Amino acid sequence: TSYKSKLDGWSGSPPSAEEQMLMAQRQHAIAQQQQAAQLLKHEQQKKKDMSASFATMTLDAATPSAATSSSAANSSKSAPAQAKPAKQQQQQQQQQQKQGKPKQKQKQNNKKPNETPKKKQQKGERRPPSSQLQYDITHDRKKADKARIVQLAPSAKHVALFSHLPQFEKATSISLNVGFAAPEFHSVVVALGLKLADGVIRGGNDCAVALLRALQQLVRDFVPPARGSLAHDFESYLKPHIQFLIDCRPLTVSMANAIKYFKVHIGLTLDQELSEARKTLHDTIDTYITERVLLAGKVIAKHAASKIVNDDVVMIYSTADCVEMALAEAQQRGTRFRVVMCDDSTRQGMVTLRRLVKLGIECDYVLLSGASYKIAEVTKVLLGCEGMMSNGACFARAGTAAIAMLAHAQHVPVIVLCETYKFCERVQLDSITQNELLDPDAIVRTFKQESPVADWRSVPDLTLLALRYDITPITFVNAVATEVGLIPPTSVPVVVREFR
Repeated sequence: TSYKSKLDGWSGSPPSAEEQMLMAQRQHAIAQQQQAAQLLKHEQQKKKDMSASFATMTLDAATPSAATSSSAANSSKSAPAQAKPAKQQQQQQQQQQKQGKPKQKQKQNNKKPNETPKKKQQKGERRPPSSQLQYDITHDRKKADKARIVQLAPSAKHVALFSHLPQFEKATSISLNVGFAAPEFHSVVVALGLKLADGVIRGGNDCAVALLRALQQLVRDFVPPARGSLAHDFESYLKPHIQFLIDCRPLTVSMANAIKYFKVHIGLTLDQELSEARKTLHDTIDTYITERVLLAGKVIAKHAASKIVNDDVVMIYSTADCVEMALAEAQQRGTRFRVVMCDDSTRQGMVTLRRLVKLGIECDYVLLSGASYKIAEVTKVLLGCEGMMSNGACFARAGTAAIAMLAHAQHVPVIVLCETYKFCERVQLDSITQNELLDPDAIVRTFKQESPVADWRSVPDLTLLALRYDITPITFVNAVATEVGLIPPTSVPVVVREFR
C-alpha cells in the first residue's frame, strides 16, 4: 500500500519528517528494482531474438548450395529418381557437404606454400654467420649502426658470446675518417676521443674530468644561431659530439652520469643571457669536479684509512686512485701495516706499487693467479670501483670479483671505495650483457719472449678475448666507502635517490 492509502485511515498525528523520508527512499528503491528487472527481461529477449536470427541466417546461407547441388543431381537423373523421399534427399545433401569440405581445405593448403614469409623472400640479403648473431639482438645492432657517426672498420675476428659489444679496433684519425680540421666536430672532442680510443686516458675519474673540461671548452666556443639561446640550441650541438666519443670508446659510468648532470643544468639557464649562461655552466662544471671528484676522494680516503689498524695486511688489486689515497692517509697517521699488491697480466699496478714503496709502505707483489696463496695472511681487502649498480653489485676492473670471492671464502672483510657520482640506477647481474672489450693484442704483449699466439689473426679457429670489467655480486661486498660515510651495498639505491 502506498503512503497515501495509509494516511486515509490515519486518525492521529501525521508521520514525522524522518518517517516520510524513509518511506520515500523505500519507494524509490522498489521502483529501481522493478526497472532493473524489466531491463534484464528486455536484454534476455533481445539475445533470444539475435540467436534465432543468426540461426535463420546460417540456414539461408546453407540452402543455396544444397539447392544447386540437388538441381544438378535431379537434372542428370531420371524421373523415377526424382520421386525419392525427403529424408533420402537430406542424407545426400549432407554427404555432398562432407565431400566438399576437404576440397576447401586443400585449396587453403595450396595457398599457404605460396605465401612465403618475409625472411624467405629476402634471398639476396647478405647476412653474417649465424654464430655471430647467436647472442645478439639484430634490431639493437641496426639501431646502433644507424646512430653511429664515424664508421669504424669491422672487426676481423671476435668471440660470438660477446658479439653484441663494440669490437675493439685500433682507432686513429685515419681509421676514424676524421681529422682535427673536421668542421662538424670540435678539435677538443676529437682529441679526447682519440685519447680514449688509444687508452691514453684511463680510469673513471680521469675520463670524467677530461670529458667535463672538454664540455667547458664547447660552452665557451659555442655561438647560438640568430634569435637562439644556449639552453635551446646547445643540446642539439652537443649530441653529435657525444656520439663521436661513444664511437671511439663506450662511455664509462662516471662519464654517463657527468653528461646527465650537465644536461640538467643546461635547462636551468633558459632565462639567462649568453654570457651569463656560459659562466653558470662553467662554474657548475668546476663545482662538480671539485666536490664530487676531488674532495670526495679525500673524504673517502679518510673513511677507509680509519679502518686500517696496526699489524694489518691489506690486499689491493691493480690501480685505483681512492685506494692509493687511503693507504697514504693511513701511513701519515702512523699506522703500521703491510700491503699485498695483486695485479693482472697488464701489470698496470706496478705504477701504484712504486709510489707506495716511495711512501715507505712495505709491499708484496703477486699476480692474480697467485692471490689464493696470499689471501690466508690478509686481514682486509680494499678495492676500487668503476660504478655501483642499484642492486649493490660492484662494476670494476676484470679480476675484482675473483679477489672478492677469495676474501669471502676466507672471511676477510671487503671494502669497496667509490664516489657517489659513480652510482647508477642500472641493475646488472652479469658481465656479459654490458661490458667493454680491450685490445686482444694486449694478451700477446704479456709474453716476454716470442708469443705462441702472435699470429692469432691468421689462425681461423683462434680468437682472443680481453674484458675490461666484471661484476662483483652484493654478497661479496661488506661495505662501500663513500664521501657520505661507510654504507652497506644495499643503500646504493637510497643514495641514488637522494642525489637525483
